[in-house]
Amino acid sequence: MLSSFRCAVVTGGNKGIGHERCRQLASNGILVILTARDKKKGISAVENLKESGLSDVLFHQLDVKGPIRVLFHWQTSLKPDLENWTSW
Repeated sequence: MLSSFRCAVVTGGNKGIGHERCRQLASNGILVILTARDKKKGISAVENLKESGLSDVLFHQLDVKGPIRVLFHWQTSLKPDLENWTSW
């Protein structure tokens, strides 16, 4: 049986188009993981969304400058978390 749980990961979610996309997704009941290189800016963006009534937004610090960096990040931090998510 498939779950109706929906989650989106948005890179560059602390400003501009990425931030607006986070707002749109969260407004539609989707859990949003807002990512940004700068931790302070990312947390501030999440707080801004929560102040406007959007509670299903989380922050994860992420730098996606190139494919090797993304692969390294996947292997060292995201993969274990994603394995845990599959048990929901």
